Amino acid sequence: MKVMGIFEYMYYRLYAWNLRKWKKSDYPEGNALIGVSFVMSMNVALVLLVLEYAGVIRIMFGEEHQDHRKVLAISIYVISLLISYFHFCRKKKYRKLVQKYAHESKKERFWKTLILWLFFLFSLFSGYILVYLMKN
Repeated sequence: MKVMGIFEYMYYRLYAWNLRKWKKSDYPEGNALIGVSFVMSMNVALVLLVLEYAGVIRIMFGEEHQDHRKVLAISIYVISLLISYFHFCRKKKYRKLVQKYAHESKKERFWKTLILWLFFLFSLFSGYILVYLMKN
């Protein structure tokens, strides 16, 4: 599964779960958009952390960069939201994802969901590990 394929499947699963749980009243396409954008921005931040750990860039740590961190984090999230919006929501493109994944078998769903969870957990915990390594 390619990286954008993971985000597509994540969007589909979040959308489908939200739709089952609260129907259309809770704006499931928007909630899925927020979730995918959050994970996407976590991965961009992870890439920046890796580059900083490798000594390629200096933008995250140190007192001289304290004011820039908030602006950087907000900018990354807003850009992720825009990318996700244009990829999934504009012109109701999420409907194609629903059609694409609606007939997957239980076996396919299991393996794709497992990959999705592993991707999410890797994204989450590797960032914490890198920050810990950089601070010590």
